Amino acid sequence: MRKQTPMTGLTSDKESNEYALLRGPSRYYVHTNIQSMQSWLGLSLTERIHLVIMTIAAIFVRLYQIGIQDIPSSRESQYALMINNYFTGEFFIDYNPPLAGLFYTALARFFGYDANSLDQFSIGVPYKLFPYCQLRIVSAFLGAISITFAYKTLRSTGVSHSISLFGSFLMMIENSMITEERRISDDGVFIFFISLFLSNQKIAEVKEKFTVGWFIHLFIASLSLGLVLSTHWTGVFIFTYAFVSVVIESWALVEDINVSFKYVWANLIVKSLSYFTVSLTIYLAVFKAHFDLLSKKGPDYNKLSPRFQHSLENNHLEDIFSNVNFNAGVMFRHY
Repeated sequence: MRKQTPMTGLTSDKESNEYALLRGPSRYYVHTNIQSMQSWLGLSLTERIHLVIMTIAAIFVRLYQIGIQDIPSSRESQYALMINNYFTGEFFIDYNPPLAGLFYTALARFFGYDANSLDQFSIGVPYKLFPYCQLRIVSAFLGAISITFAYKTLRSTGVSHSISLFGSFLMMIENSMITEERRISDDGVFIFFISLFLSNQKIAEVKEKFTVGWFIHLFIASLSLGLVLSTHWTGVFIFTYAFVSVVIESWALVEDINVSFKYVWANLIVKSLSYFTVSLTIYLAVFKAHFDLLSKKGPDYNKLSPRFQHSLENNHLEDIFSNVNFNAGVMFRHY
């Protein structure tokens, strides 16, 4: 066997050797030292305190005067109407998958809002019964937790504590993220699921393959990937990235002469199947819940096909009788 010769200049620092550039049979590749990385990921008491302080600061920044304004923005009005439609069962169409709407509907129900106390929403009109402040608080907390996951993502790539903390700090004070995560919208939920996926995906990459810890992080990554895909249409790009990252990881493993091809193929197949099956199952389950809840004729009824209209309650296609003149033109709409 050809001896692997490490190249100088690619180790993470002088005290640890998480990554090294090694010579494979046909090219150089980056090798991850699993044992060193596990030691690297461990946080000291001081580092844990720093992370807790930053998380508390992120929560404060996002919760500060969150009840102002007490009137809905245009996007919040859309979500409030979605929640009303879920309670009344009236079918509607949105350009994003329905997970965020279902999530906020469940939260609104938890905070006492139901079909017997529906608000009528208009832009610029204050809320009366709708628990807008509670839903904003939940969104803000999810945004703050995303900062912690961002730190874990950076840390698991071999970045030092200070740089990981600084990168997370930049996310914490980023104005557009603060603005979106303080509102009732799909953006805060979407960012939370992305950060959950990336942190667990990166941690799984530096875990010993096929161990209990590796399977746990792989499952959480697959679960969160399905949630990403079910929240926003741009989740398709995150879904694509997940499979590209598996291919890149396999490309590096192929050159490692200490790793068999069976090991490489097993890692590639297990990860791909987990990402695909778990994500697709969640995606289909979310849409099934969406269609089960919306069974009545709603505001977007006329945009639907006759077949879909016929599947809804109170449709206009049942028991239709019309007087038709002799030689009149007649159009049949099938369902």
